[in-house]
Amino acid sequence: MSGRLDGPLVLACGQALHRQGKYGSFLGPGLTPAELETAVDSLARQGVDHLKVLVSGIVSFSECGRVGGPQFTREELQRIVHRARERGLRVMAHASGEEAVRLAVEAGVDSIEHGYFLSEESLHRMAARGIAWVPTVIPVAGQVRGKWRAQYTAREVEIINRTWRRHLKMVRKALEMGVTLGVGTDAGATGVYHGWGFLEELLLYREAGLSPADILQAATRNGAAILGLEHLLGRIEPGRPAFLVAVEGNPWEDVSALARVKYVFRPAQGKFSSSHWAP
Repeated sequence: MSGRLDGPLVLACGQALHRQGKYGSFLGPGLTPAELETAVDSLARQGVDHLKVLVSGIVSFSECGRVGGPQFTREELQRIVHRARERGLRVMAHASGEEAVRLAVEAGVDSIEHGYFLSEESLHRMAARGIAWVPTVIPVAGQVRGKWRAQYTAREVEIINRTWRRHLKMVRKALEMGVTLGVGTDAGATGVYHGWGFLEELLLYREAGLSPADILQAATRNGAAILGLEHLLGRIEPGRPAFLVAVEGNPWEDVSALARVKYVFRPAQGKFSSSHWAP
């Protein structure tokens, strides 16, 4: 044995698509309306696994419910989605605020990322169209935990708490309405740690009232389906690659048992295949 371990399976979107002069300059160059198809084609040639499009700005911590406005029109988003379909790519939409979420849903994206302040009407439309939701609660909830809380005023702490608590209520409604829920964290953002942030997200889902079975399905089977890897990941069945963890305790009764990982099993690179990934 070499003593070296294979790294994680990574699916990457490359540079995010966003409007020139709007939020997202740190994720890639901004685009004009005339450059949308060209940008999709360029990313496809680079071999990305899916596309990320920034439909809105970010959530305000100083004014409850305020979000940076939409960056694209419905027609522009439809052009992006159509070109992505031609290139065999899924479209994941960074969208918060009801207007941005509605535009993304009407354009036919595959999943909504974040989705702060979306409405029940949008959830109904997402369920009807099979559009998944990755709520990412921890990037906001984490701002008022531990040392990070000290950087905000009492008024800002109140707004942040109102924001993520409303979000949890919508997560519960989404489940009840039949929306496919995934788990994402924005790991690397302020207060969100790789690995640990994922567990914190699962515990927030528990706080929303989801059962351990609902939470584990969101974290495994649903996540694989959102990425287009349901044929490879997300379920334990004979003949499927063994991506497994062994934990102390029973996560089907208490998801916090996932904090006590004893063993991690995964196939060596080259021992499994995917149409989306090559070792």
